[in-house]
Amino acid sequence: MKTIVYREFLDYMKSARFMVLLCMSVVLFAFNGIISVKDNPAGNIDRKQNLSTVSTALFVPDNLLSFIAEGGERFSPVSYRLSPKGFIQPEYKQEVNRKLPDFPVIDWIFIIRIVFGLYVLLIGYSAVAGEKESGTLRLVLSNRISRARCLIAKYAAVMVTVGIPLLAGILIDLIIIVLFRPEVFSPDNTVRIALVVATAFVYLSLFAFLSLMVSSMIADSSLVLLTLLAVWIVFIG
Repeated sequence: MKTIVYREFLDYMKSARFMVLLCMSVVLFAFNGIISVKDNPAGNIDRKQNLSTVSTALFVPDNLLSFIAEGGERFSPVSYRLSPKGFIQPEYKQEVNRKLPDFPVIDWIFIIRIVFGLYVLLIGYSAVAGEKESGTLRLVLSNRISRARCLIAKYAAVMVTVGIPLLAGILIDLIIIVLFRPEVFSPDNTVRIALVVATAFVYLSLFAFLSLMVSSMIADSSLVLLTLLAVWIVFIG
């Protein structure tokens, strides 16, 4: 079983798809960290309300974990102007042109759902069906290993291959943020970040399991890829 994991892992590491994912992960997560620092250069600053008889500014607290999930905050007001008569006027950080198409925000959720979810399917779809077509699967099963152990080994190889670029990108992102926004890493936020990383692996493991299951049920690798792409579109829709 260890031999299969090692062989599959080396094959994935040598592929151009792995290098592309590694480069994309580093670039996207680094971009996420730079944008997060740029949008919040001074961190979570306590704003004074500046009480007066004319109006009072009521500021909305900063979301220190917006780099993980932006959640549409760019469309939300950053403060409210309260007049003595009780009239509340929202104030936005920048004017949003709602007539233009809504471009996705490059946060952790986007990178994991779109980029890594697709990559897991692209390397898992041919893990079984591809070896059936080439005839190598029969050679592997001729050894003293069960089908279940063979699938577990392939599953482990896929997860290790995906985990390396994911953790590399996250580490670079966190280094950028900790250098310029150390206030983000409070004990509570650190636990939340760890839970998000763990949830990301669970999410990607579901895609790995699904790709191996469909690949083992359908002999044609092209049909497997089309089926998995349809499932991926449903998940991100």
